[in-house]
Amino acid sequence: MNPIDSPPIASAAALSDGGESNRNRSASLLTVPTRRVLILVASGLFCLWAWEGLSRRTFSKPAVAHRESQSWEGREAGELKVVTYKDQELRFRWCPPGSFTMGSPPTQPDRFDNEGPVEVRLTRGFWMLEVEVTQGLWRAANGPKLDWERKGAGPLLPVYNVSHSEAAAFAASLTTQLRRGSELPPGWKVSLPTEAQWEYAARAGTTTRFPFGDDESQLGEYAWYAGNSNRMPRNVGTRRANAWGLKDMLGNVWEWCLDGYAEALPGGKDPIGDLELPARVNRGGSWTDEALYCRPTARVGDVPTYRNTGLGFRLTLVPDQN
Repeated sequence: MNPIDSPPIASAAALSDGGESNRNRSASLLTVPTRRVLILVASGLFCLWAWEGLSRRTFSKPAVAHRESQSWEGREAGELKVVTYKDQELRFRWCPPGSFTMGSPPTQPDRFDNEGPVEVRLTRGFWMLEVEVTQGLWRAANGPKLDWERKGAGPLLPVYNVSHSEAAAFAASLTTQLRRGSELPPGWKVSLPTEAQWEYAARAGTTTRFPFGDDESQLGEYAWYAGNSNRMPRNVGTRRANAWGLKDMLGNVWEWCLDGYAEALPGGKDPIGDLELPARVNRGGSWTDEALYCRPTARVGDVPTYRNTGLGFRLTLVPDQN
């Protein structure tokens, strides 16, 4: 509650104390002439009427607070929105509009030539799924059967061996199902993130080699990678989150992005790689990769039909521009 909109609780308490002292004072004046008693009684009734009106203004929530709680536009980075779908709880984190440098500086160790950097401005905020899409969600939403025999199956394991085409179709199908159940309002849709949205969310406002700093020895606290995974994908959400509450942005499985892949990073206002290109971007590294591939700026491209035991995806909720 904005203190400008209504007086603080302390002020209301002070008024209440004053009312109580007035009542005590009236009780001590029973021996004075009747006219004075009537004046005091009338004054007390007036004060009671005024206090009731003030208390309503003090403790009632302003209408604007109700509207904000219903809005699909977040208010601060990392704000949580929970969407329920069947027996699945989908936790999303708000990524506000903003500008950042996408890619790595030429002086960064182990960087690749396809990492820019370029300047990016994102004009619309979006909600990023807190973890990678799980096998439990995939099955609940009737995703097509995938081969999870080689590296294990489980409701909290990330989806893997999924093509870009299947991931994009899953997002479109989930949009329809959530709208049908009134969990997703008109004007919003489920989508793969753009490459710019992905890196912006992974960095969470940082400019260092990793979102937690430059010290590679801390990577195991934030990611499942070759150094700690025991050569298999792990349950999502079991490593530390970044500053915006997002987990597994690094490691576990690479994540498909919406963009077509080119060696040069797309920059500017709300960029997206050319969808006519033959390959699609994936980001983040996986359980099988060394630390240099688990930097938030590392990027590779694969054809949309490509599958791998270290390749999955994550979803966003974004404004539907159609």
